[in-house]
Amino acid sequence: MTAPRKIFDLERDGDALIAVPLRNLGSLAEEELQAELPELLQALHQPDARHLVLDFSRISYFGSSMLEAVRRLARRAHEHGGRTALCGLSPVAREILEIARFDTLWPLCETREEALAAVRKG
Repeated sequence: MTAPRKIFDLERDGDALIAVPLRNLGSLAEEELQAELPELLQALHQPDARHLVLDFSRISYFGSSMLEAVRRLARRAHEHGGRTALCGLSPVAREILEIARFDTLWPLCETREEALAAVRKG
């Protein structure tokens, strides 16, 4: 049996944790996503990881399990005084977020640089 492929790559930029989904996530990946989510939540629990940027530039779509993961991760960042921004969204991914009204919760930015600026603005 092969080990599940990693879902997120984690990077740091100063006080921001950048989570990059590495593959499209439909409903069949929900178990894998739930298994990896505690690692991401723990990374946001570090004192020097205040903000969260989710960079979707490497995928074109995702399902409801990703929406729930984004909500949980953003809540963790907010609990620690941080902000969340999303970037690199394909047209389909942007539409999913707009239908779910997540675009009213966090900035949807074109680039990672814009997302980093959005979370750091006072």
